[in-house]
Amino acid sequence: MRAWLMDSYDGVEHLRLGEVTDPQPGPAQVLLKVRFAALNPADAFLARGMYPARPPLPHILGRDGVGDVLAMDSGVENARVGQTVAVLRGSTGVEAWGTLAEKVLVPSSHIVPIPKGWSVEEIAGAPLVFLTAWQALTQWSEPPAPASRRVGAPGDRRLRRGRHGLGPAWEIDESDSGGVVSQRREGYAHITRFTSGSSTHRVKALAKDVRRQ
Repeated sequence: MRAWLMDSYDGVEHLRLGEVTDPQPGPAQVLLKVRFAALNPADAFLARGMYPARPPLPHILGRDGVGDVLAMDSGVENARVGQTVAVLRGSTGVEAWGTLAEKVLVPSSHIVPIPKGWSVEEIAGAPLVFLTAWQALTQWSEPPAPASRRVGAPGDRRLRRGRHGLGPAWEIDESDSGGVVSQRREGYAHITRFTSGSSTHRVKALAKDVRRQ
């Protein structure tokens, strides 16, 4: 297969397009034919040796992507041949070869179907940057965002996360009157802002609806 090969830690500008042996799925792995791949700042850092991981060379970058299932280990139950899936954050592109190639091996626990309402292009670039946004809100902000507050408190900000940041979420838009216009959508996380305590009952109703799914 063709892949963008990293032969040194001199940066992504030194990647070369080359040929490598097609990978074969091992235990609990899925082989994907890559349709879309993302290039993140984390990839650029790794290519400069500015990342904790230092995989053996040559290496293939690419932590996010979308692909069609070509084959899988006999024990894999959450995928089928021909299915289009997204790659979630994990060892792919870090310790293991990544998505900047025609094919990629991914642990079966790190793939998900394309969420409802998402295009394949959108989901191909979402997982790592969504997680980074969540970390910025909860770990790196000064002061850090509170872990738990009363839902719907005036001025509250929340990021509703599902599995790997891609589960059911609420989308809530501020209205001119200071309340909110609420709509539940599935398949992505969304930052929300509450400007009126009167919205509390509406948000709680949404929460009950999500929990029933």
